[in-house]
Amino acid sequence: MMKLAIVLFLLGLCIVSVHMQAPDEDEILPRALDIDLLEEDQLLPVLTANDMLSSESEDGKVAQVLPSSESEDIMESKSEGSEETKDVLESDPGEVTDLMNLSRMSEQAELFTFLTKGSHIQYTPQWQFSSIHKYAFKFKTLQAQAILLYEQFTLPSISTPLYSLLIAVKNGQLYMEYKYGTTREEVFMGKGLNNDKYHDVYINKDDTTGVINIDLDQLQPTSKTVKDYYKSEVGETRAAVTVYIGGAPESIASSLGPEYHQFIGCMSGIQFSGADDSIESGFGPITPTSSNAVEAGCLDKCETDNRCVRGKCINLYTTVSCDCFNTEYQGDLCGISPVTTATLRGYEYLTYQLYTKLDAAHSRTNKISISFKTLNSDGILFYGFGELPVKNQIAASLKDAKVNIYINMGDHPMDLTIGSDLDDNNWHKLVILHEGPVVEVMLDGKTDSLTTKGDEHYLHLNPSFFIGGGEGLVDVMGFEKFSGCIKEVYYNSISVLELLSEQSNKVALHGTATPQFGCQTVSPPPMTFINKQASVVMTVPKETEIGISLSFKTKETSSRLLFSLLTVYRNNETTMGKYEIRLREGFLYFVMMSDVNDKTTEIGMQSPQKHNDAQWRDITVTFKNNLGSMSVNGKVVRTMTYDIKNFTTSDIAVLGFVPNQNTEGFAGCMRNVKLQSTLVNPHIVIQQANTQHVILNDCAYKDFCKEGNPCEHDSTCISDYVTYRCECGDTGYIGKTCHFSKLESSCDQYYQAGAIRTGVWQIDVDGAGPLNSSYVYCYMNGVHATTVIDNNLGNGSLVRGPQKKNSTLHIEYRDFTEQQLRWIVSQDNCSQSMSYDCYLAPLELSRYTWFRAANNTKTFYSFATDGRKQCPCAADKTCGDIPDLTCKCDSNYRAKSTDEGVQTISELLPIVEATFIQTGGAESEGKLSLGPLLCQQQKNWTNDNVLTVTESEAILEVPTWKASQLSFSFRLTNSSGVLLYQAPHADTLSVDSAFMIVILKSAKELLFQYSAAGQPTEFIVTSTVPLNDGKWHHLSLEHHKQEIRVKMDLEVSIHTLLASLGPFDGPLYISGFLRDQELLKPKFGNTVGCFKNMFIDGIPIDLPEIAKQSGDVRFRPGCMPSCSPNPCENAAVCNEYWGTYTCTCQNMFAHSGANCEVNLNANPVMFVEQSEFIHTMYQKEATPVTDFFTTDIMLSFRTYLHSVVLLYANDEMNNFVQLHIDAKNNLVFTYNSGRDIVQAAISLKTANTGQWNQLLVRRTPQATTLIVNDVTSVIQKPITKLVEYSMAPWNDDLLELINPGRGPSDPAPYTQYFIGGVRSTMSQNRVGNFAGCLTGLKFGDTIIDLQERIKTIPSISPSCDSACTPSPCKSAGLCVEKWGHNVGSCDCKATSYDGPLCDQDIGGHFNGENLIMYRLNLGDISSLSETVIFTFSTMTHTNVTDLWLLLAVEASSSYSDFIAIYLDTDGSIAVDVNLGELNPATVRIAGKYDDGMRHLVTYRRKEADITLQVDSSSASYKIYSKEYGLDQPTQLWLGGIESVDPRFSQYIKYQGCISNVYFETGGLIVRPLQAALNYNSVNDPNVEVRPAGQLYERKCADFAGAAIVSTLAPSTIKPLGYTFPTGFAVGDVRSVDYIVYEPTAIAPNTAGSSVAIILIVVLLVVVLSVVAIYAYRSNKQAKKRKQHDPEGSHQEKEALRGKTEASAARADPNSNDLVGYDAENEKVAMSKSPSERSMPHPGKLQHTRELEELRTPSICADKAADNNDQTSSDDDTSSTLTDSSADEEEKRPLVYDEQRQPLMDSAELLGQLNREPLEEEFDEGQYKDGTEEESQDSFYPASAGNPLSPITEEQNPFTFNAPLATFDEFDSVAGDRSSYADSLGNGMVQSEADRASSAASD
Repeated sequence: MMKLAIVLFLLGLCIVSVHMQAPDEDEILPRALDIDLLEEDQLLPVLTANDMLSSESEDGKVAQVLPSSESEDIMESKSEGSEETKDVLESDPGEVTDLMNLSRMSEQAELFTFLTKGSHIQYTPQWQFSSIHKYAFKFKTLQAQAILLYEQFTLPSISTPLYSLLIAVKNGQLYMEYKYGTTREEVFMGKGLNNDKYHDVYINKDDTTGVINIDLDQLQPTSKTVKDYYKSEVGETRAAVTVYIGGAPESIASSLGPEYHQFIGCMSGIQFSGADDSIESGFGPITPTSSNAVEAGCLDKCETDNRCVRGKCINLYTTVSCDCFNTEYQGDLCGISPVTTATLRGYEYLTYQLYTKLDAAHSRTNKISISFKTLNSDGILFYGFGELPVKNQIAASLKDAKVNIYINMGDHPMDLTIGSDLDDNNWHKLVILHEGPVVEVMLDGKTDSLTTKGDEHYLHLNPSFFIGGGEGLVDVMGFEKFSGCIKEVYYNSISVLELLSEQSNKVALHGTATPQFGCQTVSPPPMTFINKQASVVMTVPKETEIGISLSFKTKETSSRLLFSLLTVYRNNETTMGKYEIRLREGFLYFVMMSDVNDKTTEIGMQSPQKHNDAQWRDITVTFKNNLGSMSVNGKVVRTMTYDIKNFTTSDIAVLGFVPNQNTEGFAGCMRNVKLQSTLVNPHIVIQQANTQHVILNDCAYKDFCKEGNPCEHDSTCISDYVTYRCECGDTGYIGKTCHFSKLESSCDQYYQAGAIRTGVWQIDVDGAGPLNSSYVYCYMNGVHATTVIDNNLGNGSLVRGPQKKNSTLHIEYRDFTEQQLRWIVSQDNCSQSMSYDCYLAPLELSRYTWFRAANNTKTFYSFATDGRKQCPCAADKTCGDIPDLTCKCDSNYRAKSTDEGVQTISELLPIVEATFIQTGGAESEGKLSLGPLLCQQQKNWTNDNVLTVTESEAILEVPTWKASQLSFSFRLTNSSGVLLYQAPHADTLSVDSAFMIVILKSAKELLFQYSAAGQPTEFIVTSTVPLNDGKWHHLSLEHHKQEIRVKMDLEVSIHTLLASLGPFDGPLYISGFLRDQELLKPKFGNTVGCFKNMFIDGIPIDLPEIAKQSGDVRFRPGCMPSCSPNPCENAAVCNEYWGTYTCTCQNMFAHSGANCEVNLNANPVMFVEQSEFIHTMYQKEATPVTDFFTTDIMLSFRTYLHSVVLLYANDEMNNFVQLHIDAKNNLVFTYNSGRDIVQAAISLKTANTGQWNQLLVRRTPQATTLIVNDVTSVIQKPITKLVEYSMAPWNDDLLELINPGRGPSDPAPYTQYFIGGVRSTMSQNRVGNFAGCLTGLKFGDTIIDLQERIKTIPSISPSCDSACTPSPCKSAGLCVEKWGHNVGSCDCKATSYDGPLCDQDIGGHFNGENLIMYRLNLGDISSLSETVIFTFSTMTHTNVTDLWLLLAVEASSSYSDFIAIYLDTDGSIAVDVNLGELNPATVRIAGKYDDGMRHLVTYRRKEADITLQVDSSSASYKIYSKEYGLDQPTQLWLGGIESVDPRFSQYIKYQGCISNVYFETGGLIVRPLQAALNYNSVNDPNVEVRPAGQLYERKCADFAGAAIVSTLAPSTIKPLGYTFPTGFAVGDVRSVDYIVYEPTAIAPNTAGSSVAIILIVVLLVVVLSVVAIYAYRSNKQAKKRKQHDPEGSHQEKEALRGKTEASAARADPNSNDLVGYDAENEKVAMSKSPSERSMPHPGKLQHTRELEELRTPSICADKAADNNDQTSSDDDTSSTLTDSSADEEEKRPLVYDEQRQPLMDSAELLGQLNREPLEEEFDEGQYKDGTEEESQDSFYPASAGNPLSPITEEQNPFTFNAPLATFDEFDSVAGDRSSYADSLGNGMVQSEADRASSAASD
């Protein structure tokens, strides 16, 4: 045995010696670095072990495994090392030994393993700055986040590094970050580097240029130029730089951010260049300075510690894991059998968390497998998807019993179908292996492969990987959840089902609470109807009998389970019947009806027991051969007979809710549903589009309301089968859990949100807290708002006097408890005025007088001071002559005195108790007055907390938002941009990071992007007003659980989130990002503008101070708008840059200058007659101002003419340019191109409508562009000038309108131009001269001053004044002016109205019997055009059964021509036109024009072209005939026709109104209705009414919508998108009708009219005088009655009550949404209406008449009357209002709107009820920022569903039923407050209950 032991010992020594030897050359292979980047003589061999990849499998694939959480084998960190070599050498001997070992290791092999947290190697290369530095190393790891290299340089005098360079693995990519000062540059390279394979890294850093080159895996290097980099200030001196490899000391690593883990893995080939003198020009390893937790070599735990029983061992460097795939075993060591099997029942699915948010990475290698067995042909097997950086997916599903594979790695989707008959209930195994571009798919041993054709070879999935189903999945073949058994579910080396069995938080089960392990038989899942709107619509066979079976359970007492129809045949009749199954009061009913319209045909049967106990019930219902049967749980419980033999069931049956039926739906569960002979498949049903609110689950009923009621604020919790809902009702709160208050917490919050109306508002002081809401008076003065809370202490209440006893006053505040008072004074800046009027009644604070405040349970002894026992006068020693006097009243002089002041200390506010000991004799008197509690703004809220961001690159970092509350105001003009960005952490943003972004997406849209549960999502908030209008807007965010409430000004919306926000731990950035973020798609820029009053989680943020600390000059305190007031002129747009601005000119061609102050169109001229023009000629050597024939031309004009010349210029060689308007209203530019005449024309509807038109001719050598207003025409013809004279210069002179005259000889050189016309000899009547206005003439850069040119032409006016500015024409009529006469007329044809001003509706009533005939008397003519315009409206409820003739034109009996316009039976309008043809042409416009509304009809014909228009709809028709004439039109018929022509027999007489009829043909204009109704000055013999006298004048109805403008008339076109300056009116466009309009003489000048007017005026004066006398006497009598009856007569109050209730009833008698009070409580009305009140500064509020008008009286009138014995005429305990204005106001009770609306008094209410405009008095101070008045809507936010309604006494918020402040009296006790307190027994401070009891006893 001894020998054997010795042999074994020697053998062991040999083995150890072999392993201790250095590797030989065959085992260690040199590997060169990038040859291209290094000189050959610089390369040193890099030693790497040939077994470096020993953890790889045989095929080279490596499983992607995350580091294990097990840490028992991880080495503890011994030392972080030191940053200086000197420090290391002076450390303990252990570290020196470690350093010596490391040095020895580096000499032997450059291969290291980094094992744990804190692992690193430190180097200190002596680098020479202003040179090139290089690094090289290799690494392999499984980590997605890890520090590879960190370099920093620090001077001894500076603690922070001058610069730093970080190389890391970040999300599986190589990441470089360089920092120097404020510069931060970064680069990403590669993908999926955490694949446990070696990767080469090479860095070349040039300190002379700031260029850093990085090479990864010898690929194309990436170059990064650092904008700002460190430059040495020490010349060529070397300096020690600290470089950490494989990690960094904990102090440094933690400062880099939590996303940077320490490196775990292997590194080799660590080399430097230029590190010291020995290798100054070389490149190789250097000796480390120190190290920590680093092992030599690349450790493979699978070689030394392989514990796997089966499967593949995976090296995790600190430990191992076992991949049990394909072993049929599981467990940590693959030693447990059998493997976990689970059953998914069709409503369940699993999610597996692939990684945490810091470990997201691309993966080039993946393995996914699943074994399954099922009886279903469809179902999802697994699904994963990702969105960043590109969309990628991998999915496997069953479809038609085949496996469908879908893979998309970002640029080339791939799909594959494999297998068949996979629903055979046998096990099938699916494996997907992904390796770069190749994907292998193996099913039951058969292999197929896919190869992507794109460049993307990586998967980058979101964290959640779905197994067996999911929600919201896309691009999957089939959407059903899997139903069957699964096992061996692997993602890479992880067994998902094993984790599920271990209850790992990485695997979650959805759809049910408990997983079903093992392989069980799967029954069809129940269908859960989650609410009573849930329904399933089924298609079933039609049968002649009924057979239904199903199982259900529910908690509902009344519901409908099933509904279907019947077709019943009886007595040769067919009726529609129905059958249904219901629950009524819990009992089961089967009901049949043979006729759904006959209730008496209903018959049914009812179960004897209730079945709504949430237990399953199996029911069967049959009906056959008149017999019905109902069974429950297999037992027949009811039968019935019904004589309904012959019927057929419908092919549609509905489970649950049926629309338009007066019964409820079903909430509960159903299963095993069989309808007729059809068994319902839940998996198919759930996918149907018409299935609503139905899900598949296990139907496990859970009462969500009992397990901790989630509903807040006393709301009602209702539980169903999947969740709960909270019914908020009238709690005043909203949201899913009724968490959010509907109200603001103070008046100033309303003001910040945009409310500006002074009045009574409802507030909720603690928002979502437990306190109730209250009513307050809000005074808004244009700067801020004051919350006014009144109390019940009367003004000058007597507290000391000969009849008074010692007493304590209990003071109450309207609608406020002490808890509410404490809250508001703790939040806002509050104050309260106090005054004490005395005569021989000293205060003697603490001895005879003391107080208690709501915010303090203890008494205090100060009077409006900071707590000291003194009055305000003591501070400035003005209390009196007595030394040390602390109050004026303590002087006890025989003179009246007053102590007064304002209390602002929140702990002493407001006063709720005041105790007074009687101190005087028979003459003493003391009176106390307390002002209302006034609160302004939140504490720390200041108008100075305003910041301006002047540049988009300036971004302010503020403290983190913890996702509770956030509010701020902003003011900007950006079209879009980022307002806020809440960063997740360390300024990073990844797919699953918690972040929040608020973006101004458009003027009225805010886009919110956020991450919830790792899923980026968004929602949009829409505003009704622009948010970028340069005005202040207030945004408030309140987050609670999975809801966020957004308040944008006064608009509120609540949004449900996918998951709760946050938690956030990164900074919050204002106005944008630090850099572009990948998740923002599309990209949005940053914003510039003003921000103020930011509160984060209730804490005010001092924005100016934070900006000041940042040192960034791009932030400026205050708000500095540069566009207010607008410096830009001529209606230019001011672009706000908050500190500077630019102007965008409205007319880019006519306006110029920095402020658009230069207006080319400012000097117009008017051509009054067509005989004048402007002519300028340049002869011989005279040089023209420009070359008219090649330069640009600009001109603006307006006229009512066509066929006129605007401009003409020519020279002696016949070159010319010409601008004119032709006969078809085309604007035409004509010029010569050599010998060719060229034209560019634009059809201009506004050419002759009196509107301004601007034209521009742009000339280039090869083309000419004509632009008129916003229309463009281009001529591709070169500019070629003639250089030789010719009498016949043109190839074709057809287009020459103007001939300047040409002689036989060459003329002398000249150039001339004409403006507004030419000589008549030149135009030869082919075109006329201009009449109208011209301005803005410009040739090239030369401006022609037209007003200067007309000084010698007096007939051309130097202005363009218009009688049509503003237009006097109503109804959008066209004003036509007469040039030079300042008069105009109104063209009304396109308005549907008539009269000189288009404001008359001259119409007649046609009753189906009467009509109008008008004789035309045109003689023997043939009309080639007609125009007919008229308006009509039928009776409201018209049934048109025949063709109602509206208007007809009949020709001579010898011809067959006619026009007939009529209303057809279908409501359409049609016209029949016959011009000699056998059959008339019909033009029709479809519609319902018999609706009783006003309609405008226009018919026009010009030769063969017919146009019919009704309102804004039109139709055209072209007559294809040789005859275009309407021959000999003789008569016009209106409302009907009486003709012997049989063709008119189909038309009958019209019933309704026709008005404003206009007919024109052959130069004749006829208005038959005016003639028939005698509107003409003389009787018209051509008109005839039949029957005579049977036409009555009538106004037709109004249009249904806005006024209709005929589109047949030219439409308004804004010139080039711009407007002209003042004086250039742009009116509505119509055709011209010269009706004379004289602005100064509209009324007829008749004596009779004058006399009538005088009589009317005299009569009005008399009537008004009588009314005034009567009012005066009535008022005097009322005052007398009031002295005898202060409360007013009962009859007056009843009359007022009746008026108010009647008015409210007219508004909405059924509404109860508003509350108030009746006339019985009119004494508590405000003394002035809100618009009449004024608010003094709180510091000046004393007990004056002004304060008495401000406060809301709160004293019960009856109590006030009872206390009259304690009052005098000057000093009254109650604040009774006695002046006449108060008398009037007492009759105007206030009402309020629950939806955040201020109260209105009764006069305002009646105005609302009568739909009259509410007249308000506003001063400029009511509007913030000096903006214009807002609409009434801004004072009353929209509250749909809350109409005004009567108000009741119980609901009245201002019926303050508390009496005057109560007095607790007690016997006098000598001494001070301390001795006196004992006499009270329980002390001076009474509880609220005691006070209530005392008040009740009183």
